[in-house]
This record gives sequence, C-alpha cells and structure tokens, in this order.
Amino acid sequence: MRVISFVFPVLALGLASVFTVAGAGELPKQPASAEPVAVSSGGAPAAGEQRTFAGIEFCWVPAGTFMMGSPASEQDRQPNEVQHEVTITKGFWIGKYEVTQAQWEAAMGNNPAKFVNAASPVEQVSHDDCQRFVETLNQRGEGTFRLPTEAEWEYACRAGTKSAYSFGDDKSVFDQYARARHEVVKKPEPETKDAKQPQVAAEEAEEEEDKERGTLPVGSLKQNPWGLHDMHGNVAEWCSDWFGEYPAGPATDPEGAESGHLRITRGGHWDYSPAFIRSAYRNYNLPDRSYGNLGLRLVRVAD
Repeated sequence: MRVISFVFPVLALGLASVFTVAGAGELPKQPASAEPVAVSSGGAPAAGEQRTFAGIEFCWVPAGTFMMGSPASEQDRQPNEVQHEVTITKGFWIGKYEVTQAQWEAAMGNNPAKFVNAASPVEQVSHDDCQRFVETLNQRGEGTFRLPTEAEWEYACRAGTKSAYSFGDDKSVFDQYARARHEVVKKPEPETKDAKQPQVAAEEAEEEEDKERGTLPVGSLKQNPWGLHDMHGNVAEWCSDWFGEYPAGPATDPEGAESGHLRITRGGHWDYSPAFIRSAYRNYNLPDRSYGNLGLRLVRVAD
C-alpha cells in the first residue's frame, strides 16, 4: 500500500506592503514576462540583475524596507500574518528558480524527488537535507550559500508589490504565474468489479491525479517584478527560521525565533489553493520531514 504525506496549510495561529529600496546545472530559458528586469550599467547591481554561481542562476535583491505580513483587509489572511515594518540592510542574491533535481543530483549524487524530471524542482528534501546541500556547495569556494530568512523570502517574493500576490490580485491571470489548484475537487470513487480492486483502483487514480498536478519544470510560468519564478506554488520552500510569532513593532534583519522545533516554509505548492500561496502566507514543518511538495531556493551572500 502506498502512503504519501504532504504539507498541509496552517489555517490559523494568532500583504499589502510599502517598499523603500536602496540602490534600486543548466535551466530552460523562459519567455519574458510582462515585467522587465532592470540591469545596472555599473556599480551596485540593479534589482533583478542576474548572475550565475555554482551553476545556479541568481537574481539581485537590493536592501530596503517593506511591510511584512498582511493587512486585516486581505482576503484569506491568517492571524499569524501580523503586519509590521521590516528593514533588510544588505542586498543579497536569491535563486531565480527553485533548486532543480539536476542541480541537487550534481551536488549530492542522488535524486529524492517524487516527480522525476531533471528540470523540475527537487522535492522530498527535509530542512536537514537542505543544510547538507548548502554545506556541499559552500565547500566549492564559489561563495557562501544558505537558505533565505523568512523576511528575505517575503521581501523577494513581493518585489515591491502591495497585493496579495506578486502578480496582483487579478485571479484571471493566476495560471500564468502560479502552479497550484484553484479549488480542491474530490474525484468520484472508481467503479470496481470485485472486493480486491477498490484499493488498487484508488491508488492508480491517485497516481494519475498526481501526474496531472504535481510540479512543473522551474520557470515554466511568468516571473515576478524582480525576475523570480515560482514564488507562488510549485513547491513550498524551506527558510532558515524557526517558527515564531512576529514582533509587535519594526524589525531589522529578523531571523525568526531563537529556538523551536518547527522550521518555516513559504510559497505554498502545487496542491494548495490560492489562499495558501499568497505572499504573506506562513507555514512550517518539522526539520527532518520531507514531502513531494517541499523543496528549496537558495540565497548567495553578496561579496
């Protein structure tokens, strides 16, 4: 009997955003989105400027201040999304795409993914696995890599936007930017001819449904204003923080709770509804757990 575990949405625990920006393996090439990405002519990188480190494409995220969390008026907001001002004092490079299976296998020598495709995001990796991946890359001498903090992740996801999603609030364009489901639909039970068939038929139906959903190759959908793909859906992404409640006031370079037993995940995934892939939506999981909807995106520390 096949048992599959998934990350489920956190429904309640107790974005609009205004930004002040300072400075202003092999992956498939993607069509340009509606939002152009700036490229600097010299000096500090421009927001969204691209570089490749250790065979992974990154985009520049400049330092700045934004409103993290969601306003009380945002549809589907959760109580733990308390809106507060956050300042990111140092710019950083963040993965243009989620880490792919090809990139993971090149570094780690294995591919743990459920939805096998070299160009798709690696999944079924725990937070602990991700730390080992980071350690392996850091031994190459091509810079310092790490997981993003939760604040860095949301800042990069929003990319200066004030809406619930980085592509706005117009759900008619949802499928152009986000790999998720519009609504949860339970398929009817398959018809069977004897007592032994129902379980087998149900498992086959589940596998077929997963194939229809599941992950997409990274970058299959449009990018956000800073050039980042799949910030909404596809796979949820581990962050470095322990889960904790947000501070009541402004924060500078927050790194989450000092300790805990749950690590933050962000972005939602292919099996979530739109409510759970909003820019402000928070989730978490045990650091040793791995699922077919949970992957990562890297930060490279600026030189």
